[in-house]
Amino acid sequence: MSALRNTHTFCIGFCILFLAVAGYGQGERFTGTVVAYGSGVNTRVGTTNFTLDIKQFTPPQETQRYLNVLQESGQDRLLDAIKDEDIGYFSVGNGIGTRVNAASEMMVGGKRKIFVVFQRWTQFAEIRGARRSLDYPFGYVELTLNPRTGEGTGK
Repeated sequence: MSALRNTHTFCIGFCILFLAVAGYGQGERFTGTVVAYGSGVNTRVGTTNFTLDIKQFTPPQETQRYLNVLQESGQDRLLDAIKDEDIGYFSVGNGIGTRVNAASEMMVGGKRKIFVVFQRWTQFAEIRGARRSLDYPFGYVELTLNPRTGEGTGK
């Protein structure tokens, strides 16, 4: 791993994340703390760490192609289109994590926005109980970063 190029912090609500960004090789690493709000029977709030590595961003023409596939053919076809892409890695806590399948960035109102999509990992109980959550095969992280201060928000 090369020396750190830059460091940023921001807060995200996926839960809520506080992260630091560090350059590595040609990509970037985002690390921080996830604040997870419980639901249903478990309503407690918990925290853990996360790591998001982005080796490269999906080219804009490929991002547009993915959007077209989603709009014209639905999420199952999009999953087929992106499932073999390997442009990074996302993990929460000490878990194994998952491969990032698409990531894009753009400047909006002077802020850097980063969008990440990956095939969502599923829990055994979801599969066994045929839960509705299986209808949602993607994980999505959106970060908004102030390039001047390194602080931001996300979800």
